[in-house]
Formats: sequence, C-alpha cells, structure tokens
Amino acid sequence: MADDVAIGRRQFIKKGALAIAGAATIGMLNPIPVKAKSQYLIRINNNFPDDELVPDVDKEFMELLRKYSKDEFKVTCFYNGALGNALESTQKLQVGSLEIANVSNSNLTPFVPLFNVLAFPYATGGNISEENGQKRGMEIVTSKIFQDTCVKSAHQKGLDIGFWTPIGFRQIFTGKHLGKIIKRPEDIKGVKVRVTGSYVERKMFGFLGANPVPIGWPETFTSLQTGICDALHNSSVDLYSVNFQDIGSSMTYTNFYDTLNLYVTSGKWVASLPSHLQKAYRRACNEAQEMQKSKKRERDAFCISKMKAAGIKYYTPTKEEAKLWYDAVNYNLPMWEPVIKKVAGDMDLFKKILSA
Repeated sequence: MADDVAIGRRQFIKKGALAIAGAATIGMLNPIPVKAKSQYLIRINNNFPDDELVPDVDKEFMELLRKYSKDEFKVTCFYNGALGNALESTQKLQVGSLEIANVSNSNLTPFVPLFNVLAFPYATGGNISEENGQKRGMEIVTSKIFQDTCVKSAHQKGLDIGFWTPIGFRQIFTGKHLGKIIKRPEDIKGVKVRVTGSYVERKMFGFLGANPVPIGWPETFTSLQTGICDALHNSSVDLYSVNFQDIGSSMTYTNFYDTLNLYVTSGKWVASLPSHLQKAYRRACNEAQEMQKSKKRERDAFCISKMKAAGIKYYTPTKEEAKLWYDAVNYNLPMWEPVIKKVAGDMDLFKKILSA
C-alpha cells in the first residue's frame, strides 16, 4: 500500500496547514474525476482518528481500491473529519467535490429520510438481543426492497452506497458529571443527550422526556467534558476510538438500534469513472463489506474490555427494566405513526422494509 496515504489526527494537528493545503492540491473543488499522472485520486473523509482503533476496514478498503484498479486509484484518507463533519462531507459528495466519506446512517437521514427506518427503537429486534438486532439490521439493508426504495432514494440525491460498517448497538453513555447510571426510563428525564442529525433519534429521546441536543461528532468529546450534554447515544467502538472512557462513567444496554455506519460515495464521481474502474470500485466495496463482518465481533469485544478496564460501568437492565424501556418507546406505539409517515411516506412501505 505504498501509494496510499493516511493523514492521522496527530499529523493533522501538528501539520494542520500542510494537511489543508494538501487537500486543496488534490483538487477538492476541481471537476471530477480528479486525475494526476494517469491516476484517479480518491479522497476518503473518516471521522475517526488514525492513531487509535479505527472501527472499520479503512486501510483494507484503501488497499482493495488500489489493487483492483491496478494502481489507477491513488487513495488519500483524511482522518478525524479533516474534510468536514458528517453533514458537510455528505454535501460535498452530492456536488462531487469529495469522492468517499464514512458516515453513520443516522447522519445520512437528513439527506435520505427513508434511512430513518433503521433508527426506530427496537425496529431490528434489539429487544430480543443485541446479536439478533445486528443480524436483522444487515438483513434489512441488503434486502431487495431496501435497495429498491432506500438505496434508490439515495441515488436520486446524488449518493452511491458503497458498503456498510456496523459497529455495535448504540447505548446510553453518561458523563462523569451526571453522577448516576441510567437504569430505567424515568432516570433519563431532563438529561441532555447528544444526538445525531436523525429526526427519529431526536423524537425518541423527546418521547422519553430527555433533552435531545444535536451535536456534531467532532465537537462531542468537548461537549460531554464541559457539560453541554450529559449523555451520549453511541456504541462502545465509537466511544473507545476517541478516548471517551477518560470522561465517562457508565454505559446502559438499551439496544434501541444498531450503529450502521457506511461508506458513501459521490454518485457523480462513480458515474464519471471508466467502466473498468467502476467495476474495480464495486469489487473493492463488496470485499471490504465481508472483511468488516468478520472483524466486527472481535472489535466489539476488544473495545468493551478496554472501556471496562478504564472504569466504565456497564449496566444490563433487569427483565423488568428492559420491558419498561420497550413499553416506553418501541416503534409500534401510536405516537410513532405520524413520524413514520413523515419519513417513510406510508405505514405499508415502512412495514415492508422492516419485514425484509
């Protein structure tokens, strides 16, 4: 992978001006596809740092792109959101000023509302078990009806879905200053919970009586540290990758829904590639998807063990408490019907997608 470049967090901070200048030199705003010396340059924006555990197959994906293009792709990965946060990078994908970005499904929903289907609490069966929910989530996103509806909607917005990188169920993580473990629904009332750009996630915590606060991922660490928010809704892999164990206290297994991150590509860029490079890109995505599946469980276990070793208390609700969570906010409750109609258009389509 000698031709590939990875710009890490410490490198970016130390050489910030150079990193930004470097991004400009590879044609951030130039017409697509960007070429240099007979190579197509690919910029990947990744919100995770390079010098910690990156919870996906970023480097493997870069290598596969180079391999199957026979070095016609020259890949540069910008870590720690160097090319913008999830919302900014998605906008760049739409206009073709960025080739690829790793974003969460939740942060993609402002652009493709149908993707909110995956964010309804317990819609993938997390109430049965986390493992069951993770399996169902991947079954849904790879189903024909999801491709024909949700993925088609993404294409219409200028976004090409590369591959999915599930990194564990989002749980409720509390900051040290909160001073309590969230065990039951009543415990979260009034708590300032950082949420993503997902409309459904904001509604969910609102229904629970919490105070949902939308905060971009790059600002989340400081926000929890300073008390702008009291709690987060993220997976252990998310949190350990940027050292949240240093400022947190507890993690409660509510299993509302999985963290289905994904690599999203500019539709304009893909369409502009020669056919042999489009095939190379698809093949790299397919193989990276399989690699991600095989590594997921190992990475989940590793991050959880490290979080526990750092003093984070993991709380598993009792059967009674788990039922209280489910009864308070599951997606079948009448309060969700107008929300479902807003994001999916009609109840029948919503049910068809979830039954895939």
